[in-house]
Amino acid sequence: LVNKVYLFRGVSHDLLFQLVSEMKAEYFPPREDVILQNEAPTDFYILVTGSVDLVDHKNGIEQIVREANPGELVGEIGVLCYRPQLFTIRTKKLCQLLRLNRNSFLSIIQSNVGDGTVIMNNLLQYLKEQKDHVMQGVLRETENMLARGRLDLPLTLCFAATRGDDLLLHQLLRRGLDPNESDNNGWSALVCNRSQRLSFCFFSSR
Repeated sequence: LVNKVYLFRGVSHDLLFQLVSEMKAEYFPPREDVILQNEAPTDFYILVTGSVDLVDHKNGIEQIVREANPGELVGEIGVLCYRPQLFTIRTKKLCQLLRLNRNSFLSIIQSNVGDGTVIMNNLLQYLKEQKDHVMQGVLRETENMLARGRLDLPLTLCFAATRGDDLLLHQLLRRGLDPNESDNNGWSALVCNRSQRLSFCFFSSR
């Protein structure tokens, strides 16, 4: 189940085993609020059984944005982008969910830099595929935070080079990352692979 979640596609089996060992199975009755809109992001969940509604509260009025079903994530955007939760997550029926604590998740990712890059790419791709204005705003904010080095996920120089993100590249270089370090595909930041081989030259900061 975890292997099929969009956020973890392409990560190492070692990371998956570490994540699963930290997940806690929890059950929620119908019409239970699992996450409250605008609360601090402490956990995110994988839905195992049942279904939940994503509820938006505006001016005292509740609006159901969409329904999430088994295999989907809820609460991950608040955790990864470190922003208040976007929606209230309310169960529609008896649900089993796997809970992963933010601090535990980030602790595991810090020792798996390559997987952190894969996860960030998956998140950005997911946000780009969403058509509503809320998610598009989250995408812009996330990319701005990336450029300023404000996100907690560990990233590689290859990630910045492939995106053509000069600002992020210099931020990572200042942190002492090695420009000759290779990613999982054997590419260094000097020559990265997008849809074809691309040469990306950069100047190290003083």
